[in-house]
Amino acid sequence: MGSWGVDVFENDDALDIKSIWDDFIPRSKPLWHSDKIYSLFKKVYFKGALPAVTDGTSSELIGLAQLFEDNGLDLPKELEAKFALAIAFELSPDKLEEWGQEKNKRAKILNKIAEKYSFKIDLTKFKKENSNYQDEIDSLTNWFEGIERVNSLLDSMSLETINWVESIKPEFIQHLEDKTWRFEDESDEDKAAELSNLRYLAVIWFAFFNLKYKPEEIMKIIELVNSES
Repeated sequence: MGSWGVDVFENDDALDIKSIWDDFIPRSKPLWHSDKIYSLFKKVYFKGALPAVTDGTSSELIGLAQLFEDNGLDLPKELEAKFALAIAFELSPDKLEEWGQEKNKRAKILNKIAEKYSFKIDLTKFKKENSNYQDEIDSLTNWFEGIERVNSLLDSMSLETINWVESIKPEFIQHLEDKTWRFEDESDEDKAAELSNLRYLAVIWFAFFNLKYKPEEIMKIIELVNSES
């Protein structure tokens, strides 16, 4: 059963951050400065980069920033920027409505934090970042819908034919299939765009393969698509 309440640490996401802090930071704090503590969370917990602000990650970011404050540590600028976005996200009307009768209590707590740090609650920046994240989600959704259609096609094939298809798959599809199942940093727009383009080309390849085009003809079409994009 998850923890759920209006305060900063009354949710499982922030409590996960606090649990790691309590396990590792108190005994290291005398030797570490705030940048080193921040680096630990960024590189290990967040796997190298702070996440886009969404449900769940907003509570993690607010919780981490609050721990810096509670322990008298300077807030790193990068974390402070994400902290402001997370507060703005949680203060958006749609998010506050999720709290029902507790929404005013929630808003009071968050506004107090915003006032303390002189945050200007501007949802424009958040909407831009969230839009980038949503583009990646939409791309992934379209990819899996395409894969479902491909799988339906494969179900009608013999094992011999499937093995033949695997043998003629271009290298970029094999690369894509590997990347799809590994963690990708959604805040890296260049990698997200590359992945999205590979998915698009893979669906083109399977579509023309289904239309019985020869592999070399399909690759010429894909080269043409790439040259025009």
